[in-house]
Amino acid sequence: MKLEIVTPEKLVFSQNVEMATLPGVEGEFGVLDQHSPLIAELQEGPVRIYTSQNGAPSQEFIIDGGVAQVTSDTCTVLIGAVKEAA
Repeated sequence: MKLEIVTPEKLVFSQNVEMATLPGVEGEFGVLDQHSPLIAELQEGPVRIYTSQNGAPSQEFIIDGGVAQVTSDTCTVLIGAVKEAA
């Protein structure tokens, strides 16, 4: 699936990934390819990106909250600010 992380200033991340986990206001949730369409409010927390099936996230960003739009083959995360986790 294509994952995009976008702030008002720039496109932070755009790549095909195996899975992403997002910090929803009702709890963390995972998004895989062919996920049911949804729009979810996000809270401050980590977006974990999995580019392989080895079980460990390959990259992590800390977001300040925002909105995620999920379609069957794309997840777009719209946020105000982001920083890459150490």
